[in-house]
Amino acid sequence: MRLNLPRSLAIAALTFASIAASAAARVEIAPNASPRERYAADQLRSATAGLAGNITIVLAPRNSPIFAHDETLEQFWPGAIEAFVIHRFGSRILIAGSDTSGTLYGALELAQRIRESHAIPSTIDFEDH
Repeated sequence: MRLNLPRSLAIAALTFASIAASAAARVEIAPNASPRERYAADQLRSATAGLAGNITIVLAPRNSPIFAHDETLEQFWPGAIEAFVIHRFGSRILIAGSDTSGTLYGALELAQRIRESHAIPSTIDFEDH
């Protein structure tokens, strides 16, 4: 069965669909993000594509300016290497690494969980060191 919609209505429907799809998850990284952080962001964007929910995922090393005023994240212990934490606070998921490798590993952990469950976790409080 083929519907004959007026052109303006069809365009409006397509516009709404693309806005709804793009509103699912926004991934934020620092402007000076490393290649590992950019790759991590791409993996999260891929994992969340097409999923429902209005959420912001912020990822960076803990010492990044993007987390400078964020008092919800604890500091890493001295000498931490490739460690990460993932916390959800309302409509924000924060992924903080002890370094760029830790940031990448945290993002990959979250992306894997999203792909396996086909959903963005409603709660998450996870660390690896």
